[in-house]
Amino acid sequence: PTPHPALSPSGTSPTSDDAPRLISLPPSPVPLCGLWEAVIATVPAAPSFDPFNQTQAACFVDFTQPNGSTFTVDAFVFQNFTRTDPSQWDSLTASSSPAMVARLSPVHAGAWKYALSCFNGTVQHSGTFSVSASTGPHAIGQCAGFVRVAPYDVYAFAFSGTGERYYGVGENNCWGNQQSYEKWWGALPAGANYSRIWV
Repeated sequence: PTPHPALSPSGTSPTSDDAPRLISLPPSPVPLCGLWEAVIATVPAAPSFDPFNQTQAACFVDFTQPNGSTFTVDAFVFQNFTRTDPSQWDSLTASSSPAMVARLSPVHAGAWKYALSCFNGTVQHSGTFSVSASTGPHAIGQCAGFVRVAPYDVYAFAFSGTGERYYGVGENNCWGNQQSYEKWWGALPAGANYSRIWV
């Protein structure tokens, strides 16, 4: 699904040159998102950020579901890259600064709460966002849920939200580089929705 920027930063407020910069989240409530869409929280990092230093890279988000139950999602280090020389295998250059990212795919409609904590466990940002069941551009047909073993047939797969049977259209791929995958996947027909990489 297309990531929803519900928890994306509206600005940054650096704590020091040696620590990640904490985000300034939008006012609560943030824009509506749909079931099973990707809700993303991002903590941009300072230039001297060390992802192997847990005093800098320890970030997590506590989510509270509409029924009151809570769970924690740990953040991970993320950075965008672009290929700078098409003639070279995997000639990649960083196109963004590193950041700590936490992702969530909500499975219940209603009002959610979040609390972002970094480093020493102190809550840095908190707020709410709403999840729509099946209206507007976030209709259930857009994001039908996760692929699971079908409850009506253990030899088939189905979407967890709609119960619709899932048919995998794709191929098994051996190891390769970025150009190989772009070539193989680019040759797949429209509607392809599956790939398995084996090494």
